[in-house]
Amino acid sequence: MTWRSGHETALDVGRLCAVSRHLHGILGRAALQSERPPLTVAFDEWSLEHGWHGDVLFERLPLRADFSRERVIVLDELAPSFAVLEDFALGGHDLELLGAYGDALLPLLVSSFGSVATQTSDSAERALRRSIRLITSDLMVAQERSGELEQTLGASNQERERLAAGSLAFRDSFPSSSSLLPS
Repeated sequence: MTWRSGHETALDVGRLCAVSRHLHGILGRAALQSERPPLTVAFDEWSLEHGWHGDVLFERLPLRADFSRERVIVLDELAPSFAVLEDFALGGHDLELLGAYGDALLPLLVSSFGSVATQTSDSAERALRRSIRLITSDLMVAQERSGELEQTLGASNQERERLAAGSLAFRDSFPSSSSLLPS
């Protein structure tokens, strides 16, 4: 394990909080736009989970006079990638959003939370580690469910192409670092 400062951990938690908050909004809007009942239900469920994840992560940020929680809750270089997701949600491109979310973003989220968990102190940051375990469990269930939906809804070549196009568009917009974390 590499020793990290509390500030570095706060930057990572802030970034993951920003990602969760944005996904809450994006998936919530997608639930309202989708005309496929299974996706409407899944997007709504995932939106609510990401809203809860954002709340939990916000509570795990330091609460000190010299620290601004809101200043670390930023997407920064990830903003263009989340704009792609937003465009899918607002444009009614639900299969593309499913492909981007399930195939490209969820694995990054699971990996990022795992990275933060392995670099936190079991004694000093016990509550954060517990929160990360709960969130990671939700994300893994979402990964499984999104895969099932891709199988069910990707029956035709055209639908499979739309799922793949969504994943590719998100990956192409993603910064070269291949990480959601700033540090």
